[in-house]
Amino acid sequence: KPLIKGGAPWGDDEIEVWIDANGDGTTFRQVIVSAANDRAEYGETGPTQIGAATATHIAEGESWSVEMAIPFAGLSVDPPKPGDTWRLSLCRGRPAGRGFGDELIVWAPLQELGFRDLENFGTLLFR
Repeated sequence: KPLIKGGAPWGDDEIEVWIDANGDGTTFRQVIVSAANDRAEYGETGPTQIGAATATHIAEGESWSVEMAIPFAGLSVDPPKPGDTWRLSLCRGRPAGRGFGDELIVWAPLQELGFRDLENFGTLLFR
């Protein structure tokens, strides 16, 4: 059941996509989208314009989903070629409410820096 208050995306159920396209462990692009389709985009120096297109769907009282398109130009990289690898993490944040505490769920095994633990991102291999 999505928790939606509206406003900043991290105040609601939200999904975060973190991309380190050059794999240097210090530069990244981040897109945050809430169940209400509020969005924020960041890079290592703060807010940035990536130009992601997002759409959300809420199955009332049951679940929600997000579809996202992130342009290569917004990542400041050329389209990947077969064999290229990027570092990637997919995260879900859910604020406390309805009888549960904060939930932070990640795809990659992040350790020390929470969502921003670039060194432990997963690897995305392009074929």
